[in-house]
Amino acid sequence: MTDLPFEEGRELVGRILSKSIIEDDYGLLAEVVESHMSLCTALKEKNATIRKLQHMLFGAPTEKASTIIPELKKMANPIKNEEPTGHGRNGASSYTGARKETLFHPFLKKGDLCPECQKGKVYMLATPSVLVRITGMAPLGANLYERQQLRCNLCGEVFVADAPEGVGHEKYDETAASMVGLLKYGAGMPFNRI
Repeated sequence: MTDLPFEEGRELVGRILSKSIIEDDYGLLAEVVESHMSLCTALKEKNATIRKLQHMLFGAPTEKASTIIPELKKMANPIKNEEPTGHGRNGASSYTGARKETLFHPFLKKGDLCPECQKGKVYMLATPSVLVRITGMAPLGANLYERQQLRCNLCGEVFVADAPEGVGHEKYDETAASMVGLLKYGAGMPFNRI
């Protein structure tokens, strides 16, 4: 794509209309026609996206001002200069209104012989293995399943209580996904509040 400044383009159009084209204009006109044809071809393709057209017309953005001039980042946010931490997901402790259910291992208890190595004894770990399952209701509800964990003191194998029947493997079930969509697009609630 040719990068023709606005004023130079106006001057070129003026020379074309007054039929006073100079020698340098022929190469520029050829570039403009090529650019026009490639843009028209891209628009006719079904997979042409706005982003593709932006890249074609203006080039790919490869640099950010904050990486070139680090002071800009500090000026934009003078109070907090460090990067945010975490992955943005909610941990089990975030679901304060969730219904908690403690699940015990079906056949092992503290002090039993390890079924893996048959030599050591299993002991209870301080923290349970937590499953969070969110369902859509008024508007969302969550169930926390604290599954008992037992570890062999000899081989180190960990045995976790099974989840109840019908809990599934996904954190969010279909009702939760539909409720989130309804809250966002139907009620206008921002995602960070859901």
